[in-house]
Amino acid sequence: MKERSNAARSPQTLESDYRGPERRRHRVFVTRNTEYHFRAGFCIAVRDRRTGDFLEGHLALQRRVNGGLRFFPNGGISPIGG
Repeated sequence: MKERSNAARSPQTLESDYRGPERRRHRVFVTRNTEYHFRAGFCIAVRDRRTGDFLEGHLALQRRVNGGLRFFPNGGISPIGG
């Protein structure tokens, strides 16, 4: 019998044990004011972090991620496409 469950292990240990393809389908991108919930690449929910309410009319809903922003230590910002 195992001494410890997988849940008790650190995330680094779990990540290093698995060598196969990425299988997680749900991702959350957090900004200062908003959480964007994605499943299989499509935005399924947007939540206001201040109130905790889900925003039903947000433009990101039912859309894919197209890019992002890279922040540099010197304060610069660069767009990342694709």
